[in-house]
Amino acid sequence: MKNTPVQTPLGSIVVKATYGALLGFFLLFAPFLMAGESLLLRPWVNLRPSQAHAWLGLYLEERLYTRMRAGGLSLYSLDGGRVLPVDWEGLQIQGQYLAVAGQVFLHLKGPGGLQLKGRWNQTQLMNELDQWADQVGALVKADYRLEKKPFFPDLSDPLYVSLLRFQSKHAAKALRPVELLALYPLVQESREPVMAEKLARLMLLASPQRKQETKRYFRQIESLLQEALQQEPQQGNLYALLALTYHLMKAYPSWVEKTAGEATHYAPDNELGWILLAWAKGFSTGGGREALLRLEKQNPWLFSEAKAKKEYFQGLLLSELQQAALRLEEVKNPKLPIL
Repeated sequence: MKNTPVQTPLGSIVVKATYGALLGFFLLFAPFLMAGESLLLRPWVNLRPSQAHAWLGLYLEERLYTRMRAGGLSLYSLDGGRVLPVDWEGLQIQGQYLAVAGQVFLHLKGPGGLQLKGRWNQTQLMNELDQWADQVGALVKADYRLEKKPFFPDLSDPLYVSLLRFQSKHAAKALRPVELLALYPLVQESREPVMAEKLARLMLLASPQRKQETKRYFRQIESLLQEALQQEPQQGNLYALLALTYHLMKAYPSWVEKTAGEATHYAPDNELGWILLAWAKGFSTGGGREALLRLEKQNPWLFSEAKAKKEYFQGLLLSELQQAALRLEEVKNPKLPIL
């Protein structure tokens, strides 16, 4: 069988594996995925040296991630995935893109030899990306299925694009809380949980730069997330960000524990929820150790790589992860009592 691109009206989807190879992939990897192994979505490479349109790459990554999760696929969180080693060889999706004059070139490589490669306008690209996400989902998970199409903002939504632009600025260490607060009333007015989650995350990442009225600042984040949870009461990512908000504002540990518990209940693959749950229960307690072991099984690099601790959530939880790593080492290698 030749490796022939599958032509579509908008581009081509290249399937390099033979049917036998695809079957072999299923037999080899599907049992591990069904047992809980996660798929990694690598940060995509912007082919523009100036890094212009970096926000577009973030949008495409998040759209693909949101759709595959809605279909029941287990994925590393976008935060956790960004700290995995470069030489990690598990199931993953890699990509690169280039935006020029209203056209977007995109090349994605996924499990089993599935590729998406072509050039489209932005509207066409969304359709191709969604279809490819479902093909990958069906390949790696037998019962992958979208109950309903997940909501995700259009590229024509100026508010979401503004949030993405701020997110790309944060990657360049140029994000300021005052800029985010200017968007706060607009996000509240939109009443879209995905907008609230995006703004709350950015406000938390920028919080170390907030030198005055920090309590009021965190209260605003809390209010934003609480309003979003009224509309999406089973959204684990929102609970995880709310638990982080309580943690940073030094609220009662019981508040953090309860909220982080909701996060891990609704989003078991959310590393942030497990970190905060372990901290709130106490790293030395039975419940804390159990949460740490669960987290290590999901993403061991958070403990084994010093760089990962510094980069996860831009170092907001560096001290907690360092303490957790020490406690985890003691749990795994207990010292024998001296007779």
